[in-house]
Amino acid sequence: MSAFNKLMGQLVTARIPEDEDSKELILTGKVINIDINDFYFYEKNEPIYITVNLLPESNVSEEDLEDYIDIPLRYITLN
Repeated sequence: MSAFNKLMGQLVTARIPEDEDSKELILTGKVINIDINDFYFYEKNEPIYITVNLLPESNVSEEDLEDYIDIPLRYITLN
């Protein structure tokens, strides 16, 4: 079992930096998907991009649900 499989279903916190004029966005939720975009690495010798999708811990508006999609793995910490 890979380390990414162990991350599925885990409660995590995402700390997403915002513009210089605003604070970071802090989201909490369960990991429901992990996406590994490695085509850049193979074709262009660039980094592999890993993102996660979260299921919010509490109710959020439809508009705010977009914040829980495609979060870079580097912003995620386990709770």
